Amino acid sequence: MDFQNIPFRIIVLLLIQAFWIVSFFMVLQHVVIRMIKKERWHDWLTFYVPLIRNTVWILFIVRIIYTFGKYQPLLTLAITGVVLGLTWSILRDFVQGTVFRFQKGDIIGQQIQLDNFKGRIIKMGETKISIELKNGEIVQLPYSKLFTNVLIKPISNRQIKNQTLILPISNQVKIEEIKAVLTNKIIAYPWVVINNGVNVEFFNDEEHHRKVKLSFAISSSAKGILIEDELRSLVAGI
Repeated sequence: MDFQNIPFRIIVLLLIQAFWIVSFFMVLQHVVIRMIKKERWHDWLTFYVPLIRNTVWILFIVRIIYTFGKYQPLLTLAITGVVLGLTWSILRDFVQGTVFRFQKGDIIGQQIQLDNFKGRIIKMGETKISIELKNGEIVQLPYSKLFTNVLIKPISNRQIKNQTLILPISNQVKIEEIKAVLTNKIIAYPWVVINNGVNVEFFNDEEHHRKVKLSFAISSSAKGILIEDELRSLVAGI
């Protein structure tokens, strides 16, 4: 591969730009978003920042191809063709996934029907979307399948059940520490409706035993017992 016709300063400039893109989105995602306390803004940025990052990288790759093409058009075209041929399905779903999420927004928790699959959306990944079927099975579908013959409808209120758990906790445990542990554990379950949030309250019963009350929404009431058992085991081990 002969890149001698490409000025060295152009390569350095592209590397610097790539570094600043990585640095900017790392600070934005791991520092700025964590500092935002308003739940609405936090959820909005958590969902859209990765999409904006993906869009920037797509445009940056196009810029690289265009820049190299001005100096080595045939070689750049050949390399681009080989890369597209080897990674076409991944790139297609990556680009279509970015476009799909910009169009539909955050639709986690909604019902989806595609061909023989019908269930609730539990995760929107970079190239695939995960849905939970009625039998509890998790199925991943590439975004390329979602552009045709797909039906998405909001989850009905009657499918959402309010779950309340009261668990005993040790008097030696720090409140903020166990609150963070329990909240993170609960929102990690795919059956919990994250947008409704998790309410954590601490109180002492008549015998002065410390307890924690957890309130959250769940889309599958059958999973409530599983969540309660796991949380009891978690609290007992802290």
